[in-house]
Amino acid sequence: MASNLPLVSIIIPYIEDRGWLSEAIKSIENQSYPTELIEVLLEKSPNSVGHNINNGIRKATGKYIKYFAEDDYLEPNCIADCVDFLESTPYRWMHANSHIIYQDGERKGRRPVHVPPFNPTKEQLLDFCHIHGGTVMYEADLIKCFAFDESLWTGEEYDLYLQLYSAGHEPGYLNKFVFNYRRHSGQKSLGNLAISYQEQRRYAHEQIRKRYRS
Repeated sequence: MASNLPLVSIIIPYIEDRGWLSEAIKSIENQSYPTELIEVLLEKSPNSVGHNINNGIRKATGKYIKYFAEDDYLEPNCIADCVDFLESTPYRWMHANSHIIYQDGERKGRRPVHVPPFNPTKEQLLDFCHIHGGTVMYEADLIKCFAFDESLWTGEEYDLYLQLYSAGHEPGYLNKFVFNYRRHSGQKSLGNLAISYQEQRRYAHEQIRKRYRS
């Protein structure tokens, strides 16, 4: 029954609505999980992504916390499946599978993105980020002990994952599709495919890795 289920806080951090915020909110409203047990925090400001998510985490009152960008959206089963996983396992955070939505350019449509069905070690994570951010859900008491590095312009989630791993908190893996990640030209990460820009991103990610290599 709904009364036995925990409250979940969902944070949507953004600087501006790039045209899909209403779809993101609708995907929360259409969850199979009881809507009265979902707290929605829209964190809009011109500050960094890390700043906006940190602000939402500070405000969140749910037992579990999830965040995703305003240009993405959840599968209807997302919250129910993630909560069920965390409630029935010893893990304090988890990740799952997602779909990519190609919005513009030559490649359009929707395709699944599978991650290996295992919990990557810290060394494996340092080689490649196997965790798709929009699929992640955290126990609030865990994530409130950490913070996003607000000085980072890219790789904010990657840095957080490595913080968690370094503190001994590895995630659980749920082999279900729970999220839809939109690829489009306005993205900060993969929207700009210019070689020089992507080289800057790779350099920034390598600087993050250096923090956590032993």
